Amino acid sequence: MDYVILTICLICYAIMTAGMWQLFEKAGLPGWYAVIPVCNTWFLFSISKHNSWGVAYFVGLVLYIIAFLATWYLSMWLVVAFFGAVFSVDLGWQHVSSLGWTSYVIYGCLYAGMALRIVSRGICAMSLVKQMHCPRAFWWGIWLLPMVFLPLLGCKKEYTWKHKQITHPAVTRTSVMMVM
Repeated sequence: MDYVILTICLICYAIMTAGMWQLFEKAGLPGWYAVIPVCNTWFLFSISKHNSWGVAYFVGLVLYIIAFLATWYLSMWLVVAFFGAVFSVDLGWQHVSSLGWTSYVIYGCLYAGMALRIVSRGICAMSLVKQMHCPRAFWWGIWLLPMVFLPLLGCKKEYTWKHKQITHPAVTRTSVMMVM
């Protein structure tokens, strides 16, 4: 069962990467940026001209990591308290009673991270739709189901950029000349 889920995830990633490759080439960026996981998200925000929302997206990711670390910290203290109670050894039970703040940190980070990532993805999708001359309702698809609609946006020939070339500091002059 695990291999089936892994295979489905890899197929979805391959389809999304192929679509983003075409999308980046339409924008004038090298297509191989779509293969690198964090880089492709950053350049997707970059071509939508919302770098500040890209930073908010990655702040949401950092908040997820903080929530994971707070959960790990809480679970380690619960393990220490459990073994202290089983073996009648004082291993720090008094600290477990003062860990009520970690649940606030965990849920606060999870909800704030989720809100930042959802809002920033929606704004990026809206900007991509405006720049590619797509129907206005298309941004709902990019926002809620990017695995289907980003490849559609990249592969359909009728969706083109308003501006022929996107200037980005990571793109060298020779690669821009090669695209033209």
